Amino acid sequence: MKQIFKSKEPKSLANYRASISKKDLASLEKFDTAPSKVKDELREQLLKEQGFICCYCMNRVEFRNSKIEHFNPRSNFRSEQLDYHNLFIACLGGEGHTSNHQSCDTKKGNNQLKHINLLVNIETIIEYKKDGFIYSNNSDIDRELNKILNLNYKLLKNNRQEALNQLLIDLKKRGWDISNLKSTLEKYKDKNSKGKYRPYCEMIVYFLTKKLKSKGITP
Repeated sequence: MKQIFKSKEPKSLANYRASISKKDLASLEKFDTAPSKVKDELREQLLKEQGFICCYCMNRVEFRNSKIEHFNPRSNFRSEQLDYHNLFIACLGGEGHTSNHQSCDTKKGNNQLKHINLLVNIETIIEYKKDGFIYSNNSDIDRELNKILNLNYKLLKNNRQEALNQLLIDLKKRGWDISNLKSTLEKYKDKNSKGKYRPYCEMIVYFLTKKLKSKGITP
């Protein structure tokens, strides 16, 4: 999970929201009835903003395999349905499968995340194990990671483990010297030339940072 820095909202979204009365916005479903242009421009903006990774699991997402996520669910926060700071991009999360095979927004449904905040430095309270297990020492956040988002669903856990294994193979070939660790760390911290983060990037940053600290280096 990675902190998301919100940019300026698309003008089409702002214009559409301005066309709706506060009463209607708070009581009617106005997101689903938004023009396709508004939704498409919003999706494109959110993808670029998040570097084409899911706001929860950090898996790769593109235009056609993503969904616009309302962090505070529309069912209980209707007035925030067009609030750009409440909108993110998420993966499909096993949409159409049974609940135990779902994750992220699909698993979350109408549940509210009361302790996880994507707009702050969430990385400081999220940790990982070498088998891809994600957890937090904060019991409330740990419960939301598992019970609401299901981020330790076997497929996701295995994908994270595979990403870490690929990193270890790469480092074994190129060497574990400090300069190489630092350059690799920067690669996973930054977007690539296409404006994309690498899948599960923050987990890799976590382990590289730990490795550098074990060598007496604070990144």
